[in-house]
Amino acid sequence: GVLEFCEAAKRVLTFYPQSEFVIYGSFDFTNPHAISEKELNAYLSKNIQYKGHTHDIRSKILQSSVLVLPSYREGFSKVLMEAQACSKPVITSDISGCRDAIIKNKTGYLIQPRNTDDLATRMMEMIENPENYKDLSKNAFMHAKENFTLDTAVNKHLKIFNKITS
Repeated sequence: GVLEFCEAAKRVLTFYPQSEFVIYGSFDFTNPHAISEKELNAYLSKNIQYKGHTHDIRSKILQSSVLVLPSYREGFSKVLMEAQACSKPVITSDISGCRDAIIKNKTGYLIQPRNTDDLATRMMEMIENPENYKDLSKNAFMHAKENFTLDTAVNKHLKIFNKITS
């Protein structure tokens, strides 16, 4: 979804030229379907930046307003949990794993995979509706606190184990 992200960012910048978009992560040179450096470089500008791999994604999330993950396929994404724990709303694809990590329209937005228009619209909604953004941020943190803490995970696993063994 990197190309969709870049294309949506370009559309948002036509209305909100002060916006900034930052991409983190590594290139997957072993995947023939992955985006190439040349493809990505065609989109980069002062407002659309590629920062590469980081060992400290938490600090990058804290510096951002929204986490955007327009994935085609995903497991239960840790970065979506981390974003919500940092009180950041999420825009992500309506696919298994991603949709399971957020509460639709309460902690973030779900977009149709490969749909640049949907993604750009949701990005602009974050900018245009500051009160809704505040609610999404607050809800994201509460959702993470209630569902993604170590104690919560341990307790859920214990219930599963007890059910299996009883």
